[in-house]
Amino acid sequence: MAEQPPGRLIKIEFIISAVILLGILIWGTQRCNRTYTDARADREQTIRQAYLDSLELRLRDREAEQPPPATAPPGATLDTIRGGSMQIIRERLTPLYSTIDGLNVREGPGINYGLVGRLELFEEVAFLNEVTDSTEQINLGSITPDEPWVKIRTRKGREGWVYGAGVDFYKRELPGVEN
Repeated sequence: MAEQPPGRLIKIEFIISAVILLGILIWGTQRCNRTYTDARADREQTIRQAYLDSLELRLRDREAEQPPPATAPPGATLDTIRGGSMQIIRERLTPLYSTIDGLNVREGPGINYGLVGRLELFEEVAFLNEVTDSTEQINLGSITPDEPWVKIRTRKGREGWVYGAGVDFYKRELPGVEN
C-alpha cells in the first residue's frame, strides 16, 4: 500500500471530524428546540389552566353572593338568564284554551269542590302539568266524555282544576255542549 503524506491524512481526519461534529450540532439543536417548544407549550397550558381556575372561582363567588333562585310551581320549568348581578326568571308553562263557554274552575279535581271561577270560550290558561290518575264521565248535553281533571292557572293567577274535555291545546269549541 502506498503511503500517503502526513498532511493529506490530517486533512481527511479533519474533514471526518468536522462532519461528525456538524452532525452532533444539528442533532443537539433539533433536540433542544423540541425541548424548548415542549416547555413553552407546558408553560402556556399552565397559564391557561390558572386563568380558567380563577374564572371558575369568580363565578362561584358571584353565585354565592346572589340570592337563591326562585322555585317554580310543581311541574313548571324555570328559564334562567344571567346578566351581571341580575337574574331574570321566566316560568315556561304550556298554554291551554277553554273549549266550553262558562267552564267551571274548581278548588279540587271533582264536581263536589267549590268554584274558583269561570272561563270564557277560548280563554287561555296555563297547564300546571298535573292530571288526575282516573277519569270521570260528565254529561255535558248531547255528549258524555270520559276525561281526567287538569290543574290550571288563570291569567289572574288563580289556580284550580277543570274537566279535561273543557280545555285543549288548540282554540276550538267542543261540539254538543249545552250551557
